[in-house]
Amino acid sequence: MPAATPNEAIARELFIDAYVDLRVEALQRPSGVLTAEESEPVLRRHGVTNQDLRNFIEVHARDMPYMSDLWSEIERRIRERMGSSTVTPELAP
Repeated sequence: MPAATPNEAIARELFIDAYVDLRVEALQRPSGVLTAEESEPVLRRHGVTNQDLRNFIEVHARDMPYMSDLWSEIERRIRERMGSSTVTPELAP
């Protein structure tokens, strides 16, 4: 799937998949974060850029029910992948 243009957002499922993979990778590191360089292979695997993720948030930010559902789904998937009922550090970008 190609990256989004500035006026449109990538698909919700693509955002979730990429974001969950980024967070799981980060949570497996002692620092709990990824550098931009460390994020690149994950983003490439999904065919998106950091800007695509930011754009998705900008496009949907005012739709609070949508964003609430989105973050709940992301949290659920991270917990499932990590095998834990508690996921830290915070999930939000």
